Amino acid sequence: MEHVNEPSEGEIFLREFLADEGIKVETEVRLPPLQNDSKSYRIADFYLPRYKVYIEFLGRWNRSEEDKNKYKEKIKIYEQNRIPCMFIYPENLGIIHYTFRYRLRQ
Repeated sequence: MEHVNEPSEGEIFLREFLADEGIKVETEVRLPPLQNDSKSYRIADFYLPRYKVYIEFLGRWNRSEEDKNKYKEKIKIYEQNRIPCMFIYPENLGIIHYTFRYRLRQ
């Protein structure tokens, strides 16, 4: 059985935001192996089936350079594999209505 991480406060906030917006969401979605990836698989925080887009919350972005570099690798791998993903940083949570709509249009 696969280990699923406990959601962070930011992930819980995002899940509640999406529910309040009436957006169906799948959580902890396993992606297939990606090209040029050091990991055998990735787990996305959220998937929005209606929009066919993933959401990754980069909650530890400001914690350390090591965490930031791990996120940068993830972003690069997603982009190289053309994975449609919205990356949400901790500072985006205060303006999530704007951030979500803006990034969804992109």
